Amino acid sequence: MFMPWEVSLANPGRTPSRMEREKTGSRKRSVSEVLASARESLRHTELGLSDLQGSDPVRQRDGLRSVIMNGRSVTFPLQVLRDKDDDTSDEHGHGAWYRECVKGRLRNDSVARFFVRLRNLVEKEGILAVTKHEVSAGVYIDYLNSDDMSRVAPPGATGWTVGFDGQVRFHRSDGSVIKTTPWPGVRSMVVDVFKFDDTPSELAGRTVGDLAPAYVQMLREIVTEGENRFGDPSC
Repeated sequence: MFMPWEVSLANPGRTPSRMEREKTGSRKRSVSEVLASARESLRHTELGLSDLQGSDPVRQRDGLRSVIMNGRSVTFPLQVLRDKDDDTSDEHGHGAWYRECVKGRLRNDSVARFFVRLRNLVEKEGILAVTKHEVSAGVYIDYLNSDDMSRVAPPGATGWTVGFDGQVRFHRSDGSVIKTTPWPGVRSMVVDVFKFDDTPSELAGRTVGDLAPAYVQMLREIVTEGENRFGDPSC
């Protein structure tokens, strides 16, 4: 009987690696077990998204890392379903569904491809290149009296506006604009926005807060579709 730690007769002189010696045998898993594993990884991914969307800056970054790492793990268990590539013998359509819904979608979706690339960078090189930016989200006016504005308006001013930065701008008929210092009673609202340092051209301009939920939603739809189609334990 050949033991895994013995020298292979087919390749005399070569000793199996530690990974080969410690490798456990494969086990046939039911579709229900496969989908349960995918659902469990999805839950971890959703928890990561919840941390990312929270207010704790440390947990935000950890949450993003969790979305990237656990998100890829959602589809790994589903690879078991690809075993049957011959549709004529694929009685329940497991293989066809994997190739069309899972593999095909991951290949064709630019967000999914990007997150797979991110996972490779995090796993193999430890790189998570994101930068936090402060972005004006609006302005809050506690008090602003138009009579006061008229009294302090510079000569030639024809009107005034309030910017998202909290500054009042007086406009002249020649098109010039005079900015004031931040006006009392006017406050700009600023939010923190994460952006990836290197996004593909087709995703340019999209933030982490936009891309991460889109990725998680796609994974959620894949798992839900699998459960709806193959939820019968007999499959």
